[in-house]
Amino acid sequence: MKIKILLLGLACTLQADWYYHVMKITCSENTIKVINYSAYNEIGEARGKEPDAIDVDKLSTWKTTADELNIPDKSLPYIKVCTIPSGKYKIILTNAGGGYSAPYPVVNVSEISDLKNQKILIANLSLRDVVENKNEIIFSSEYPKGKVINE
Repeated sequence: MKIKILLLGLACTLQADWYYHVMKITCSENTIKVINYSAYNEIGEARGKEPDAIDVDKLSTWKTTADELNIPDKSLPYIKVCTIPSGKYKIILTNAGGGYSAPYPVVNVSEISDLKNQKILIANLSLRDVVENKNEIIFSSEYPKGKVINE
């Protein structure tokens, strides 16, 4: 009985899932999309290697502790500015996560058409808990302040 339990535990360990936090920001003539492109295992790893993908792990420097664990150190935000008919937007993607936890995407968006009167539209929106659903934020003439879409 002990051997069966040990083998079952070993099998579960060997098939552990790893979640890759990957984001995309697309700017077209009329629409801006901030897309949670994350996935598990080989799919997530492949998505992170696509040319227009943003690997959230790379949005921080890392330091190693005395017990050889890697933890997030300094934030290295990804910044993109896009202009569409409804305005000029600055999207800042960074990660959060403290201690020994893995990083997760955090999105900030400001409307910056009038530099003296910038408007924060989204502040520190975490897409951390979205796994099964495709999750994206759309900015357009129809949604000038942004709309979060869950599919």
